[in-house]
Amino acid sequence: MSSSENIDDAIKNSNPFSIKFVDQHHIWGASFPDVPEINSHISNAVFNAIDQVSKNELPSIGIIITGDKGLGKTQIISRIRHRLQTEGKAFFVYMGNYGDLDYIKSEFLQTLTSSLKRIGVEGVMQWQELAANMFFTAKGDRPCTPKELASGRFASIVNHNPKIPENWANGICARKPELNNPYLVKAILWTLSENHAPYAISWLAGQELTQAKADELGLPNNSQKTELATFKTTCELLSLIGNYSNLVFCFDELDDPSCNTNGFTRAQVVAALAKDLRNLISKCVLLMAMYPKTLINEIKVAGGEGGGQAASYDRTADKILELEFLNSDTSVLLVSKWIEDFYNSKEITPPHPLYPFNESEIREIGKQRPAARDILKWCSENWKVSENIPKPSSDEGTNITEPESKQTFSPVKDAYENALQVIEESIDEFIEDNAAVGYALFCAFLSLYVADVEIDGVKVNDVEWIDETAKAVDKGYLHLRITATENGKTIKIGVAAILNATGRFVGAALKRLIEYKKFGFTRGCLVRAYQIARGAAVPQECVRKLIKEQGGEWVVLLQEHIKPLLALGLIREELEKYDLTLEQLWDFTNQNRLVIDNPLIREILSDPSGQEPSDLIDDELPISIPNNNSDTNAEEISL
Repeated sequence: MSSSENIDDAIKNSNPFSIKFVDQHHIWGASFPDVPEINSHISNAVFNAIDQVSKNELPSIGIIITGDKGLGKTQIISRIRHRLQTEGKAFFVYMGNYGDLDYIKSEFLQTLTSSLKRIGVEGVMQWQELAANMFFTAKGDRPCTPKELASGRFASIVNHNPKIPENWANGICARKPELNNPYLVKAILWTLSENHAPYAISWLAGQELTQAKADELGLPNNSQKTELATFKTTCELLSLIGNYSNLVFCFDELDDPSCNTNGFTRAQVVAALAKDLRNLISKCVLLMAMYPKTLINEIKVAGGEGGGQAASYDRTADKILELEFLNSDTSVLLVSKWIEDFYNSKEITPPHPLYPFNESEIREIGKQRPAARDILKWCSENWKVSENIPKPSSDEGTNITEPESKQTFSPVKDAYENALQVIEESIDEFIEDNAAVGYALFCAFLSLYVADVEIDGVKVNDVEWIDETAKAVDKGYLHLRITATENGKTIKIGVAAILNATGRFVGAALKRLIEYKKFGFTRGCLVRAYQIARGAAVPQECVRKLIKEQGGEWVVLLQEHIKPLLALGLIREELEKYDLTLEQLWDFTNQNRLVIDNPLIREILSDPSGQEPSDLIDDELPISIPNNNSDTNAEEISL
């Protein structure tokens, strides 16, 4: 047993129960403390379904997981993901953010391509695992591992022979006649090159590349597609993947009340998407997690006999699995696991596994059949040092003596660190998400308004989210309008985060940013890291007008400046889950000067320089591959 001083210091300085819910970070990254015995009937049923699909006993299966708030729906999904990562029985696709419900099929394609960027069983991106398996299957053997292929060997081979991606793609298609789109195959193969992978994945996601980059990869450039055309491409991609691996789709966070323009709720829109996927592809298991009332009111009953939702229900609910409330035994198992992980991380041995709690009080709570989140909340609120180190017996009293010294951990700090970890692990996606960056900036300027402070003579008086009042044709292009006072004069700054490397969207957004009168700006501010493509006449002209004629500004977006703001945006969206108030968030933000001292925020508020930034990313430069021809990596592997 460690000394009582060490144990008590650890308890005073850290609260392992401060984050009481599973989020995307715990699905893709380090898992939440998991007790496999809790709701094992659900995870076992899902893996039985995967086995049935693998053995061709079923072409596909739909499972709905139901449970009240806090019972552990996302925890089950996290368990499934981490087991798949270990066992490699299927590729895993997770969707918890849905964006614009009117474009759910486009949003799903983004989710698919993003999920496959995550690490799989081979220690490489699932995309790279797929690319390697495509090549190995066509070749008939495995001359190296997927990790070796993705860690430089493929890039060296391409450097030695630039025609390799096309040659391999043609060879793979020739050996599998059902693969009739060599461009898809070629793009997937390009993910094996670290430097080319981001562009190949953007192309697979339906995004437009610069023409120079598309030519370099040997891919036709994507043009704007309808939802129908996008979904056709998605199904073609999924069918290709199904030739090499099973797929598990998890649709989470379905209980949001938001609707599309036709009045269908998020759950209804996603159920219709899942039904369409089930109708068009095989080799998949579809999971949807929702509250029981959502299933009854929005999916099972809403359509009525023969209605549209009835069809969705029939195709997605082969099995309905219900999460269970905790009992005394599972309550003890859950709390013990959390405390064990905490003490192990501190390299401390407690006097008994439940310290500073005792077994009798946990069992007493368990008799009330709590949700997992409820008992974790109780633990968080009662995590404090006992006056005397209790004995291991389960017959002790349930009273906990108040600590003599004050706890030093902060629930807002813990939430911020958790959110920052989420951002860190997915920064490549966030840094390209216009809406996420725009919302982060919106929250940042709101905090300045609440703080009522001046930054270099500028005081924020109001912040507006432009889409709330914009006409339908203008939605999605501009983000916020900042009303401020600068040296006694009112200014109104329109801010647009236009992060896409290229494409028609850039020109459409910039056209709106320079319409000062229409949108009530006195100056515009473009937030962007990439140069404007040299051949893009309309965006180039808009930028010239913004900077040279209209007194606007172009601010460079840097990862280190936007990360803390993205974390604040995540917390503001999930205040209820974090058990925080908006006042607590703003107090923490301003006390720690997370926004006040942020260089990006200060640059947006500062006087425009009248010049285009010099440190922009040139997306049209050809990608260079280190010359390793003399290395054994460059030895060509042919089909």
